[in-house]
Amino acid sequence: GLARAHRGDVSSDTTPIGSPPYMAPELWRGRQPSPASDLYALAVTYVFLRLGRLPFAPTNEFDMILSHATKPPDLAGMEVE
Repeated sequence: GLARAHRGDVSSDTTPIGSPPYMAPELWRGRQPSPASDLYALAVTYVFLRLGRLPFAPTNEFDMILSHATKPPDLAGMEVE
């Protein structure tokens, strides 16, 4: 994530910083991170831990960004018995 991807000034306002599959859609739109952004990342992490896969299955980075912003997550297997 951040430790490997970051190569510059942490205070940069123009470049999203984070692991793309876990980033909230508003961060891709250049908005400031908020507690809601952290909750989004936590929810994606929970899905990954529970199902062993991410809630979106993009084929490229653009599709990943678009998926997070416009498609419902694939939560098959999350049903409580």
